Amino acid sequence: FDASEQQQPGQGGAVLCRLYEEQQAAHALRCRGPHELRAAHARSVPLLSRERILSASRKLLVGSALLRRLETLLAYVLLMLKEPQSSARTKAIRAISGVVTADPSTLELAGVKQAVHLALSEPSIAVREATLDLIGQHILSQPQCVPIYYEAIVKRLGDVGISV
Repeated sequence: FDASEQQQPGQGGAVLCRLYEEQQAAHALRCRGPHELRAAHARSVPLLSRERILSASRKLLVGSALLRRLETLLAYVLLMLKEPQSSARTKAIRAISGVVTADPSTLELAGVKQAVHLALSEPSIAVREATLDLIGQHILSQPQCVPIYYEAIVKRLGDVGISV
């Protein structure tokens, strides 16, 4: 299954059907043998593995209009961090937290890293607090991000804001 192929809108069902047929054929080849062994093996092997489900999901997303706009939407949210009102900046950080919840690897994007580091040195206590919440909630699931954010977190240990 090649995720680089472009899908036309409305072809998602066909992609999943083809994936299902491919997997059924591969499973049938693996299970040739006595009927009892085939039945026992069929029950122990899931129809779609995690990798195949991810592959199908990526395949469906490649042609999706939403995927083409995700970077634009994220850029807009990051731009909100330059708003003069601290409440807007706090909401932007919370929106980024929602994106990171859906895809923790977002923390590794250059724009997000820069925005998080800037938000941690922000004059608004609420923005710094929301930013630390963002990092704290997701850094454990993304151990490769620890070195990226470690120094910024350590600097916040002596923060004058009580809630930070």
